[in-house]
Amino acid sequence: MEFTVLPLGATAGATTHRRRALLSGGFTLVELLVVIAIIGVLVALLLPAVQAAREAARRSQCTNNLKQLGIALHNLHDTNRVLPPLMTQGETFGYSSLKTGPYAKATGYTFFNWLLPYIEQGNIFKAAEANVNTYVGGLRIKAYVIPTFLCPSESSSPNGLPDSYKGRVVVDGAPEPWTVGNYAANYQAFGDPEVPLSIGLALGKAKRVEATKKFSQFPDGLSQTLAFAERYGTCGNTGVSDEANANLWSDSNPGSRPLFGTNTTDQVASHADPVAPVALMFQTQPNAISNCLVDRAQTPHSTMNAAFVDGSIQSLSGGIDELVWARLCNALDGEPVALP
Repeated sequence: MEFTVLPLGATAGATTHRRRALLSGGFTLVELLVVIAIIGVLVALLLPAVQAAREAARRSQCTNNLKQLGIALHNLHDTNRVLPPLMTQGETFGYSSLKTGPYAKATGYTFFNWLLPYIEQGNIFKAAEANVNTYVGGLRIKAYVIPTFLCPSESSSPNGLPDSYKGRVVVDGAPEPWTVGNYAANYQAFGDPEVPLSIGLALGKAKRVEATKKFSQFPDGLSQTLAFAERYGTCGNTGVSDEANANLWSDSNPGSRPLFGTNTTDQVASHADPVAPVALMFQTQPNAISNCLVDRAQTPHSTMNAAFVDGSIQSLSGGIDELVWARLCNALDGEPVALP
């Protein structure tokens, strides 16, 4: 028979209560598993919401960039009283055919080069002296990553560098990038597809992209004509990244020009060419390497964010009629469109 010696003044009931309190001070294995399961469920419920909030913030930034481009477009027009050409030729295709005016004698420039002073990049623009090959601070101007030209939702070209050899050139044995943009200018609005190639193939193609227009030359109305749309930085359909094209913000070479509404890979289509409609429908969230078509625009979102010439921003559904998209691109068809 065992006896329990109680402390002076203690009772058996008090000792039992203390023992139970000591034994109940921790969690049992079952209780721990229940807590872990609850935490797992909460994380599973919260993670999609966090990801959705992050994507909403990224999309908002993409839209804000388009707003900045629209404002820059109007400031540029107000300053020079005329819009810039979509691009000017570089060394490969001969120099610009523009010999006079505010955009004369630029080498390899695109529409986006001329926007630089109006998006707080005036120092780079001034130092480049109208040539994409000018070194500014150790880099050629075409190698600069411009934050306003990047949509953070678009992941095909991390840090603004194309996932393709076509977006790089070799300088002194080392690759030097031509950095990408995630926006493109409307060829049908800012180019001149009606220039005949009978004046000479090279000259005709140059003049189609070297048009300079005023806002008064948009008969459909500024609010009915697209100015900028989203486009993938790297775009290909073979499944091989080194065979893909890049949307380079400062490159006038065919295939890499930051344009949409051209229908062809050489990016100088004519309204008279046997391609209908004049601007092929944009793609919604295609795979950048295996299902991306360089002859059109692409959006990383479920809808296309686009800026109109009047500076307004609209979100266009991928389900809109292809003809509606084409008419929004074509500034000269005399067919105003009522968007849904």
